[in-house]
Amino acid sequence: MDAQTITAVFDACFDRSDLLPADRARMVRGGDEPMFLPAGRERRVAEVVYARGLAQSCLHEAAHWLTAGTRRRGLVDYGLWYLPDGRDATAQERFEEREAGVQALESLLAEAAGIEFHISCDNLERSTPSPAFVNAIALAAERKRGDLTPRASRLRDALAARCALESAAPAAR
Repeated sequence: MDAQTITAVFDACFDRSDLLPADRARMVRGGDEPMFLPAGRERRVAEVVYARGLAQSCLHEAAHWLTAGTRRRGLVDYGLWYLPDGRDATAQERFEEREAGVQALESLLAEAAGIEFHISCDNLERSTPSPAFVNAIALAAERKRGDLTPRASRLRDALAARCALESAAPAAR
Protein backbone atom coordinates (compact mmCIF):
# COMPACT_ATOMS: atom_id res chain seq x y z
CA MET A 1 0.00 0.00 0.00
CA ASP A 2 1.41 3.39 -0.93
CA ALA A 3 1.21 6.76 0.80
CA GLN A 4 -1.56 8.01 -1.50
CA THR A 5 -3.77 5.04 -0.61
CA ILE A 6 -3.06 5.38 3.12
CA THR A 7 -3.95 9.07 2.87
CA ALA A 8 -7.26 8.23 1.17
CA VAL A 9 -8.10 5.62 3.81
CA PHE A 10 -7.16 7.98 6.68
CA ASP A 11 -9.23 10.81 5.19
CA ALA A 12 -12.24 8.52 4.68
CA CYS A 13 -12.03 7.58 8.35
CA PHE A 14 -11.41 11.01 9.89
CA ASP A 15 -12.16 13.89 7.50
CA ARG A 16 -15.89 13.52 8.07
CA SER A 17 -18.46 16.07 9.17
CA ASP A 18 -20.25 13.53 11.39
CA LEU A 19 -17.26 13.45 13.78
CA LEU A 20 -16.60 15.83 16.64
CA PRO A 21 -14.20 18.61 15.59
CA ALA A 22 -11.43 17.24 17.85
CA ASP A 23 -11.73 13.84 16.11
CA ARG A 24 -11.48 15.23 12.59
CA ALA A 25 -8.25 15.35 10.61
CA ARG A 26 -6.89 14.86 7.16
CA MET A 27 -3.52 13.57 6.01
CA VAL A 28 -1.33 15.89 3.93
CA ARG A 29 1.89 15.17 2.07
CA GLY A 30 4.66 17.46 3.29
CA GLY A 31 8.35 18.06 2.70
CA ASP A 32 11.29 16.82 4.73
CA GLU A 33 9.73 17.05 8.18
CA PRO A 34 6.38 15.84 9.49
CA MET A 35 4.12 18.20 11.41
CA PHE A 36 0.73 18.30 13.07
CA LEU A 37 -1.39 21.41 12.51
CA PRO A 38 -4.60 21.71 14.55
CA ALA A 39 -7.85 23.02 13.13
CA GLY A 40 -8.39 26.72 13.58
CA ARG A 41 -8.85 29.94 11.65
CA GLU A 42 -6.23 28.89 9.09
CA ARG A 43 -7.66 25.42 8.43
CA ARG A 44 -11.13 23.89 8.75
CA VAL A 45 -9.80 20.51 9.86
CA ALA A 46 -6.58 19.40 11.53
CA GLU A 47 -3.76 18.33 9.23
CA VAL A 48 -1.47 15.37 9.87
CA VAL A 49 1.48 16.23 7.63
CA TYR A 50 3.71 13.31 6.68
CA ALA A 51 7.22 13.53 5.23
CA ARG A 52 8.59 12.87 1.78
CA GLY A 53 5.60 10.99 0.40
CA LEU A 54 6.54 7.86 2.34
CA ALA A 55 3.97 5.27 3.38
CA GLN A 56 5.90 4.61 6.60
CA SER A 57 5.76 8.30 7.47
CA CYS A 58 1.98 8.29 6.91
CA LEU A 59 1.55 5.43 9.36
CA HIS A 60 3.94 6.92 11.91
CA GLU A 61 2.21 10.30 11.88
CA ALA A 62 -1.20 8.62 12.01
CA ALA A 63 -0.03 6.72 15.09
CA HIS A 64 1.04 10.00 16.74
CA TRP A 65 -2.37 11.53 15.99
CA LEU A 66 -4.23 8.45 17.23
CA THR A 67 -2.16 8.41 20.42
CA ALA A 68 -2.57 12.11 21.21
CA GLY A 69 -5.38 13.10 23.53
CA THR A 70 -7.97 15.76 22.76
CA ARG A 71 -5.96 18.55 24.43
CA ARG A 72 -2.75 17.71 22.56
CA ARG A 73 -4.66 17.54 19.25
CA GLY A 74 -5.38 21.24 19.77
CA LEU A 75 -1.66 22.15 19.79
CA VAL A 76 0.84 22.49 16.93
CA ASP A 77 2.87 19.27 16.82
CA TYR A 78 0.85 18.13 19.85
CA GLY A 79 2.88 20.52 22.01
CA LEU A 80 5.78 18.05 22.08
CA TRP A 81 9.46 18.93 22.19
CA TYR A 82 11.79 17.63 19.56
CA LEU A 83 15.51 17.18 20.01
CA PRO A 84 17.34 16.69 16.70
CA ASP A 85 20.09 14.21 15.84
CA GLY A 86 23.03 14.02 18.17
CA ARG A 87 21.07 13.23 21.32
CA ASP A 88 23.12 11.96 24.22
CA ALA A 89 22.29 8.58 25.78
CA THR A 90 19.92 10.07 28.36
CA ALA A 91 17.97 12.08 25.78
CA GLN A 92 17.78 9.04 23.48
CA GLU A 93 16.45 6.94 26.34
CA ARG A 94 13.74 9.54 27.04
CA PHE A 95 12.84 9.57 23.34
CA GLU A 96 12.52 5.77 23.32
CA GLU A 97 10.33 5.78 26.43
CA ARG A 98 7.92 8.26 24.84
CA GLU A 99 8.04 6.72 21.39
CA ALA A 100 7.57 3.01 22.18
CA GLY A 101 3.76 3.22 22.33
CA VAL A 102 3.54 5.27 19.14
CA GLN A 103 5.76 2.87 17.23
CA ALA A 104 3.84 -0.08 18.66
CA LEU A 105 0.64 1.34 17.18
CA GLU A 106 2.48 2.13 13.95
CA SER A 107 3.55 -1.54 13.75
CA LEU A 108 -0.09 -2.65 14.05
CA LEU A 109 -1.17 -0.19 11.35
CA ALA A 110 1.68 -1.37 9.09
CA GLU A 111 0.61 -4.96 9.59
CA ALA A 112 -2.95 -4.07 8.61
CA ALA A 113 -1.72 -2.19 5.53
CA GLY A 114 0.62 -4.97 4.45
CA ILE A 115 3.69 -2.76 4.90
CA GLU A 116 6.93 -3.81 6.56
CA PHE A 117 7.45 -1.98 9.85
CA HIS A 118 10.88 -0.54 10.69
CA ILE A 119 11.74 0.78 14.13
CA SER A 120 12.95 4.36 14.02
CA CYS A 121 15.60 5.59 16.45
CA ASP A 122 15.08 9.05 14.91
CA ASN A 123 18.78 9.66 15.44
CA LEU A 124 21.35 9.38 12.65
CA GLU A 125 24.04 8.69 15.23
CA ARG A 126 22.16 5.55 16.31
CA SER A 127 20.88 3.50 13.41
CA THR A 128 20.33 0.29 15.39
CA PRO A 129 17.60 0.33 18.03
CA SER A 130 18.57 -0.72 21.51
CA PRO A 131 17.33 -4.14 22.66
CA ALA A 132 15.31 -2.36 25.37
CA PHE A 133 13.55 -0.20 22.74
CA VAL A 134 12.80 -3.22 20.52
CA ASN A 135 11.38 -5.07 23.53
CA ALA A 136 9.33 -2.07 24.70
CA ILE A 137 7.74 -1.71 21.25
CA ALA A 138 6.96 -5.43 21.05
CA LEU A 139 5.38 -5.47 24.53
CA ALA A 140 3.34 -2.33 23.83
CA ALA A 141 2.14 -3.74 20.49
CA GLU A 142 1.00 -6.94 22.16
CA ARG A 143 -0.92 -4.95 24.80
CA LYS A 144 -2.48 -2.67 22.20
CA ARG A 145 -3.41 -5.47 19.80
CA GLY A 146 -6.47 -6.43 21.85
CA ASP A 147 -7.20 -3.00 23.31
CA LEU A 148 -7.11 -0.34 20.60
CA THR A 149 -9.04 2.88 21.01
CA PRO A 150 -12.09 3.23 18.75
CA ARG A 151 -10.22 5.72 16.52
CA ALA A 152 -7.20 3.41 16.18
CA SER A 153 -9.47 0.42 15.50
CA ARG A 154 -11.31 2.39 12.82
CA LEU A 155 -8.09 3.12 10.92
CA ARG A 156 -6.57 -0.33 11.43
CA ASP A 157 -9.74 -2.04 10.21
CA ALA A 158 -10.07 0.28 7.21
CA LEU A 159 -6.43 -0.31 6.24
CA ALA A 160 -6.88 -4.08 6.57
CA ALA A 161 -10.03 -3.98 4.41
CA ARG A 162 -8.27 -1.91 1.73
CA CYS A 163 -5.25 -4.24 1.83
CA ALA A 164 -7.52 -7.26 1.39
CA LEU A 165 -9.29 -5.54 -1.50
CA GLU A 166 -5.97 -4.73 -3.18
CA SER A 167 -4.73 -8.29 -2.67
CA ALA A 168 -7.91 -9.74 -4.21
CA ALA A 169 -7.91 -7.35 -7.20
CA PRO A 170 -5.18 -9.11 -9.25
CA ALA A 171 -6.90 -12.49 -8.78
CA ALA A 172 -10.12 -11.07 -10.23
CA ARG A 173 -8.41 -10.19 -13.52
